[in-house]
Amino acid sequence: MRRRPYRRARASGFTVVEMAITLVLIVFALALVSELLLDSQRLFLRAERETRDVEASVLERRIRLDVQAAKGALATESLPTTALWTQDPLVLSLPEGGFLTYFPDGPELMRAVFDFEGKLQSQRRVAVKVQSWRWRLVADGLLDIELTRQSGEVRTQQLRLALRSVPRSGRW
Repeated sequence: MRRRPYRRARASGFTVVEMAITLVLIVFALALVSELLLDSQRLFLRAERETRDVEASVLERRIRLDVQAAKGALATESLPTTALWTQDPLVLSLPEGGFLTYFPDGPELMRAVFDFEGKLQSQRRVAVKVQSWRWRLVADGLLDIELTRQSGEVRTQQLRLALRSVPRSGRW
């Protein structure tokens, strides 16, 4: 009996190397897709938090823009850099002259703008149902602000902001 020689041409299927390369490519593609899904989930959660309390987002943005645009905090001359919190009004000098201040007025947080002569230019309420307001100087040109409000639930916003117009001291 004569055996037929093995014919490689009729062999079908994939080699082990081809299967390994395919598996590596699939794992790599799945890793990329899962990272994109996690990023989109984080983005949606952040958007949900911001839309749940629009007033808090707007207030945080208003305070951030005011502090970062200010030439300095007028209290820096009278108050040393300290870890102690104060409930005094926050007074910021404006680049065009004058100053603006944030201060609590009963259960409201007010924002007032004064010209360089000290005349009131505008005053408006920026937050309601304020339970506490406090701030402190952490370093030259670096402020911590903490605001607690009652909006359905008690929420505390904490901000650490740098006055961009203040020359950097290298300490923060």
